[in-house]
Amino acid sequence: MGSGASDYEKSIEQFEKNSLDLVRRTEEAAVDVARKWADDAMHVVPLEMRLLRQVLTDAFDITEKVLKLQREFLERLVRAAREPGTKVTTKPATKPTSAARTQATTNLVRRAG
Repeated sequence: MGSGASDYEKSIEQFEKNSLDLVRRTEEAAVDVARKWADDAMHVVPLEMRLLRQVLTDAFDITEKVLKLQREFLERLVRAAREPGTKVTTKPATKPTSAARTQATTNLVRRAG
């Protein structure tokens, strides 16, 4: 393979690394938001233990859903990036058939004649 394939593979690897890093940072942010929301809720919600547990459970359930969607998105994105797209290929040169060679010869003889 030429260096083009190697450059392409490096580009894909870098894209995947950047994508995973973006998702990781987004996930961390989502978890931080859930924690912040839960912390803030503790100041607003009466400190009834059962209700507090429900608030925390709901916050993390929402976070889990967000993370699941992000994971599915990234898996689709990486899969799409790795699947071969429409390839542009050049048609190999074909040898003329004997009928084409005969016709070309006939045309040359006529022009010369």
